[in-house]
Amino acid sequence: MNRTLVRHALESVTNTAVLLVCVVVVVVLVRGPLSLRLRSSRTIAEELQEGEAFPKQSELHLDTTRGTLVLALSTTCRFCAESVPFYQHLLQSGNKTLALPILAVFPNSESDVSNFAKKVGANLYAASAQDFRSLHISGTPTIVLVDSSGKVRRIWKGMLSKDQEHEILEVVQRGRI
Repeated sequence: MNRTLVRHALESVTNTAVLLVCVVVVVVLVRGPLSLRLRSSRTIAEELQEGEAFPKQSELHLDTTRGTLVLALSTTCRFCAESVPFYQHLLQSGNKTLALPILAVFPNSESDVSNFAKKVGANLYAASAQDFRSLHISGTPTIVLVDSSGKVRRIWKGMLSKDQEHEILEVVQRGRI
């Protein structure tokens, strides 16, 4: 009889433990996606959008006559490093025609940015130690076309396709906004 009582007590404890584990798993599964969804909607609301004003920063000088192409890069970004040949071509195109100024912004230190600029090998006007959150930029690489009034006209995010690269080169060469 004692053994039966012990067995029932152990079964009850085991069943209770299994139920608790199940409840914890359900809470984690439900809470995880919900909290991700909430974070995503918050990020989207704060993210830079076409048609809105580009956030003003005293150390960033945007061209108020022609507009500016802003490259948001990071020295630790794999896609930024893989895109160096495009940036070189872009800067060479921009320097030939001077149709549209190009400004690169980085969250990294000045020395890291200087080393990255040497890799690009062109005259890169760069601003280091920028707070991307205050610029509403959520990732790198991000390329933003800002018109002469300071409004965002176009945004390209992530690794670019050849068509996107061609579109950006055309904008820089012709100064079309």
